[in-house]
Amino acid sequence: MSITEISHRSKWFDDVINGAVERVQRILKLDARYRVLFLQGGASMQFCMIPMNFLADGKKADYVNTGTWSTKAIKEAQIQGNLVWGISMALHERLVLENGIVGNDNFDSYAIARNSDTPAMHIRQLDSRLAPSGAGEAAFAPAAAAIVNAFASLDGTRTRQLPLNAG
Repeated sequence: MSITEISHRSKWFDDVINGAVERVQRILKLDARYRVLFLQGGASMQFCMIPMNFLADGKKADYVNTGTWSTKAIKEAQIQGNLVWGISMALHERLVLENGIVGNDNFDSYAIARNSDTPAMHIRQLDSRLAPSGAGEAAFAPAAAAIVNAFASLDGTRTRQLPLNAG
């Protein structure tokens, strides 16, 4: 009998899941601070479920690359992360020097893009057999350039300094 043929409420299913959790904890050397959660879902849905629904503010999640869908999600995260970084650079990021010393040397004093600054993103990937490696870098520079060009098309003024709100 296949695992897909048994009830998810049965003792046998519980034994299979508990055994899988124990193996993952042992292989990844996870201590009591970590929980293992198996999620169902099509394509890459599960990769956004954890950070969007389970993590408290200031917490982070790590992913284990287990194959095709993990590779896809890692590439998507690289691209999306670099797009947000480009948006952040265009709108907010600014190094402040005070008497030659960095004055905004921590995240509480360094302005970065927030969710309200970023549009909905739909990353479309072309099929590739290459491992995820540097997929996001190509998204970084065009993001800031696109924002600067959008403002230039609105008022005809070409801005040559970032961030745009530098005054």
